[in-house]
Order: sequence, then structure tokens, then C-alpha cells
Amino acid sequence: MALARRNGKEAVQAFRTVLHDQPELATVQYLLGQAYQLIGETNLAKESFERAVALYPDQVDAKRSLAVLESRRGHYQQARARLDDLLKQRPDDMAALDMLMTLDLMTKNWPGAEQTFMRLRHHASAGNYVALVAEGRFYEAQRRVADAARAYERATALAPNEPEPLSFLVKLEVAQGQTLRAKARLESALVSRPDHPFAHGLLGEVLSLMGEHEGAVLRFREATRLNPKWMTPWLNWATLSISQKKADEAVQILEDGLKANPDSEELYMLLASAYSQQRQVDPAMAAYETVLRLNPRNLLAANNLAVFLIEHKGDPSSLQKAFGLSRDFEKEAPHPLFIDTLGWVRFKMGQHEEAIRLMKHAVAKSPEMSVLNYHLGIAFLQSGKRAEARTYLSRALKSADQFEGRREAEQLLAQLRG
Repeated sequence: MALARRNGKEAVQAFRTVLHDQPELATVQYLLGQAYQLIGETNLAKESFERAVALYPDQVDAKRSLAVLESRRGHYQQARARLDDLLKQRPDDMAALDMLMTLDLMTKNWPGAEQTFMRLRHHASAGNYVALVAEGRFYEAQRRVADAARAYERATALAPNEPEPLSFLVKLEVAQGQTLRAKARLESALVSRPDHPFAHGLLGEVLSLMGEHEGAVLRFREATRLNPKWMTPWLNWATLSISQKKADEAVQILEDGLKANPDSEELYMLLASAYSQQRQVDPAMAAYETVLRLNPRNLLAANNLAVFLIEHKGDPSSLQKAFGLSRDFEKEAPHPLFIDTLGWVRFKMGQHEEAIRLMKHAVAKSPEMSVLNYHLGIAFLQSGKRAEARTYLSRALKSADQFEGRREAEQLLAQLRG
């Protein structure tokens, strides 16, 4: 099925065809919403989920999806209203209760969070660890560390082979500087169960933090062998290799990880980074292209691909493509680096006035960032404004940052001062 293969556009077409003949099918409306989410069309996704609920008020999955959409947009009150409505219908919906508590913790609504985890506890069946993890998260958010640890301990005892309780407990210990205790806990878990599906990966993380890189690699290797669908060890192992400047090794790890998880945008993002470290431009660009096929809303992939197209291709069609990727950054992603990317594309396309406006906006947001000052300096120089060019090129070279174009900035500044 197209949705299972994450082919959003194909799925949208298939579900729309079905709905053309049978518009009253609530489940298909819900699936159409999921497909719209895959291709980044969140407004259309919301419409489809709302239609699904209108057609069949018991369509719980659509109600949950609407709450998630509202929460991602920062519309916390609307998300809460959706979940409250769902919980009137199904008061024991553990997933909805867990989402409600997450909302309460994000908004620091402590009384609401406490009430929600009491409801979780009330509805949890015997042996269900979810309520205990929720209790631990509640205490941890309030910095009641000992209470959080006790809740996570009890959850781990109830469900020793589930990832969440053990992971939350270990991360809490590491955050408290109790790395040796976390290490001992995981080693003990592996003595009683050497094929534990999560302990090897968590121990690899702890060893990596302790600087025991060889031991960490052994654990990551074992974690990916035992549980290849679990993404975290692949990511941590490759990140460790990249940090040690072993990009070839990282590429191999990530390619192996993608054989087990072919639709992971996180693995593809890291693969692009590894290729960038090797200065392999075309494979890095191909990795970013794949990320954008999997998730057209991945703005970091869009930005990085646009930068490659400007810096390493630069022909008119590549600049046009870079502009297409970045044209909405000022509105949707007002991070200074993203705004600078759009400004740099405009500059390369000969639109100097608009480029300078965007770059000044980026520099105002982050005045110490070398590459932003360099780009603005170049734009001013090309526009014949030598004094402004000198100011921004000087600022670009003030720190020891190594950025693409540093040598050119040094040469141009020397000429301007000469």
C-alpha cells in the first residue's frame, strides 16, 4: 500500500479516487489526512481529519491526529479541547491521556498534569508501566528527581524489556551526573539478559559520554545486530564516527542502517552530513533530495540542499531550484541562516537590492555569525558600496571561524584597505 511505503502523493491520489465515488467513508478520509501529512499539506490533512470525525464521531484516530496537529502548531488550548472531547468518549484511552499529560508538562500546567497522571494510573491495567512512566515524567519536569527515579525504577521492574522505562531512568541518572550508576545498571541488565533489545544501545550512549569510544562502538554494533529497526544506535554510532573524523566509516554504518530502515529521514540527514565531511557533493545532495521526498517539510534539508546548489552548482537551473526550496524561508523559517540562504540565492540571481534587504535582516538577528557578515559584505561590494563592504567583511573575519569563502573575504578586504 502506498501509505505504508510512505509514498504520500500516490496515496493521496488513491484515496481521493475512492472518496470521489464514496465520500462518506470516514476511515478513507482519515487515511487521506495521513497521506496529506506525509507530503506536508497540514491544512488539507486537518480538513480530512475533521471530515472523518464529522462523518463518524467515533473515529478516534482522526481525533488524536487533530490534537497532534494543533499541538505542533503551538495551539495548545485547541489541542487540549480535542483531547478532552476524545476522553469524554473514551476515558480510558491511554494514548490520549499520555498526549494530554505531555501538553500539560509543555505548558507547565502542574495541577492538570497531576490530575492526568492520576487518571492514567486509575485506568492502567495491572502490570501496565505507562502510568508509572507518566508519573516519572511529571516529577522530572518539576525537578523532583528522587520521586522521578522511583517511578522509573518501578516501571522498569514491571516492563524490563520495554525501551521507555529503562531509557528514562538511565537518562535521568546521566543528567544528574550519575554516569557510573547508569553504566552499572545497564551492565547488570545485560548479565541477566545478554540479548536485551535496548540495553546495549543505551550502554553505548553512556560509554560514548564517558569517552570510552571503543566500548561504545562494540555496544552499538551489538544493538544494531539484535534490534536493527531501532534507529537510535545507528544514529549514535554514525555520529561518534563523524565526531572522530571517520566519515567513510559513518557512511558505511548509515548505509547498513538504511537497509533495515529505508524510510528514515534521520539516517538520510546524517548520511548527507557524512558525505559533506568527505566533500562528496553529489551524494550529499542526493541524500537531501531523498529526505525531501520522505518529508517535503524538512526545512533543514531544503536549506542545506539550496546551499549546495548555490555554492557547488551555480548554473541558472540550479539557482532556480535553490530559490524554489528557499522562497518561503522568510515567512516559514525565520532563522538567520535560512534567511541568509534566500538572500544569497537572490544575490546570485542578480537581485541585489532584495538580497541586501534579506541579508541585513539575517545579520541583525545574529550579528556575530561570520558567514552572514561575509555574504552581506560581498553583496555590498558588488553593489559598489565599498565602505559597507569593508565593515561587514571585517566583521566576518573577526573570529577564527572557518567558513566557505573565508580566503576570498581576506583577499577582498586587503584590496579594500589597500
